[in-house]
Amino acid sequence: MFTPPFVQPYAQPRPGPFYNSTFQFQNNTSLSQNNVEPPVMDLQYNSQLLQDKWVCETLNYMKNGTYVDLGSAEPIKGNNTYVLESRLGWRGISVDIRSEDVHSPSWTEVGRDMSMVYAADAVMLDYKKLFQEHNMPNVIDYLSMDLEPPLLTLEALYKIPFDDYKFKCITYETDAYREFDTVKPSRKFLESKGYKLVAEINNQDDYWVHPDFFEIK
Repeated sequence: MFTPPFVQPYAQPRPGPFYNSTFQFQNNTSLSQNNVEPPVMDLQYNSQLLQDKWVCETLNYMKNGTYVDLGSAEPIKGNNTYVLESRLGWRGISVDIRSEDVHSPSWTEVGRDMSMVYAADAVMLDYKKLFQEHNMPNVIDYLSMDLEPPLLTLEALYKIPFDDYKFKCITYETDAYREFDTVKPSRKFLESKGYKLVAEINNQDDYWVHPDFFEIK
């Protein structure tokens, strides 16, 4: 059991849509796991709100993890899982409806594994079948959800087989500032599945962890 990095819960939104590079985390992590090495200090983060940085710190720069990235977009820019795959040896499923992003040669040019990348409608997928086909473990380290518009993110959330799979940490884009009224239902649903909201970032993203894997202060 370990403590995720502290992020101020329900943080007040800053001006502008995204955090900049001055956004800081206080790391209160203390754990001992076989696949954990000292923090990699030269990682270049690509997420819009430093979701990838939060995941790295929350899981103490764990190597060889697993992820599911819905709304993955381009292979590097704004991508929440590029640094996990390219620097920490993670593997995972990426889904985006825009084929020009998913089928771009740049995915293979930058060394990303195309065998688990899908140009597909995330609300139409059978996730239990997809996870089984790719031998995903019953405990997946990271779930990233960022579809457009937010109503589709909520619809896809309901299709994730939470009764069969657990996720250590989740970043869920609410885009609350756009007033789509998806914040309360998404939070109610994730809380019903046992997840703990640890931060609201910029009135745009919710960060969640599962208490089975963390000590939450």
